Amino acid sequence: MGPDSQLEVVRHLDALSAETQRLARIYEQKLAALAELKQSLLQRAFSGEL
Repeated sequence: MGPDSQLEVVRHLDALSAETQRLARIYEQKLAALAELKQSLLQRAFSGEL
């Protein structure tokens, strides 16, 4: 494997790492939104709004 192909592998791994981090942030945001929704639904259920 020459220097050019090694550099290409590194670039690819960097891109995969960045995409993984982006997806992890989205996942965390969705988990937080679901927790918020759950709290809201529980609050409405216990206050007789549902």
